[in-house]
Amino acid sequence: MYNLDVLAIQEIRWTGNGNIKKENITLFYSGSENGKHENGVGFMIQDKILPGIKHFSAVSDRLCYIRIAGRLFDLVIINCYAPTEDKNEDLKDNFYEDLEALYDSLPVHCVKMVVGDFNAKVGKENRFRPTIGPDSLHNISNNNGTRLVNFASSKDIIISSTYFPRKGIHKHTWKSPDGRTKNQIDHILINKRHGSCIQKVRSYRGADADTDHYLLYAKFIIRLSVKWRMASKKAKERFNVQSLENIEISRKYAENLRHNLERTKSHIEKTNDKNVCVNSRWTQIKHVITNSANQVLGMENKQQKKTGLMIYVVMP
Repeated sequence: MYNLDVLAIQEIRWTGNGNIKKENITLFYSGSENGKHENGVGFMIQDKILPGIKHFSAVSDRLCYIRIAGRLFDLVIINCYAPTEDKNEDLKDNFYEDLEALYDSLPVHCVKMVVGDFNAKVGKENRFRPTIGPDSLHNISNNNGTRLVNFASSKDIIISSTYFPRKGIHKHTWKSPDGRTKNQIDHILINKRHGSCIQKVRSYRGADADTDHYLLYAKFIIRLSVKWRMASKKAKERFNVQSLENIEISRKYAENLRHNLERTKSHIEKTNDKNVCVNSRWTQIKHVITNSANQVLGMENKQQKKTGLMIYVVMP
């Protein structure tokens, strides 16, 4: 339904780290090393994205990141699970110290996104502009919100989830067990220089997930690296056989194929080269068939052959 390419997950509550393959999805996870089933973060990656994954790093049970190959710049997505608002200040300090150290360790030239459950209510305070936008759900930032803004401001990052005008129901990312309280505490951040790469941010309430969070969706455009963009492009290039359902196109294709086969047959009879093997004859016929298909049917989904990759980041 949501056509997700990349899914960032928090509160996995698994121990250790690694990856698991299931059908067309690979889950990379980073959990607790003390044997306790708490916290945990990870990424679910579609198969079509896997060729571009250059690196996954399990930093802690609250931080991990992936690096995706880009044409001009690689994309790094840091997945975060911050302590809740009621936790002690030392725990919060440690989290942001770790996040800052991780962010600073990444290559300067990469596009960097920071996503996750920050348990942070970001307000609309003018003193926080332009790190925040005008479209936050909340008016006043809580302690976690102020910490997130301070981190973003120090790294020249914007909180993109506060920049898109939406109805309140599309800004909610968390609801209380009784359903009465709804907050925007999951966020998507990106370095200001590449802020325009994020074209859409909103939450979805309809996803079937065992969580009190809604899915937070971001549409991001990045130019693919030539190597795996071409591999993906070749995999998608197929003749538009569905167009044969059109009677006129079907008739035109049949006539074109018949004409080209007759020309090839005539050429074969004239040359009458008995030394030509069966495989060579088949190659000639195959060439005729593919040429006719290319001339009449064209390729499938030509409109999808862009130099951009749409990445959807979701925090449940």
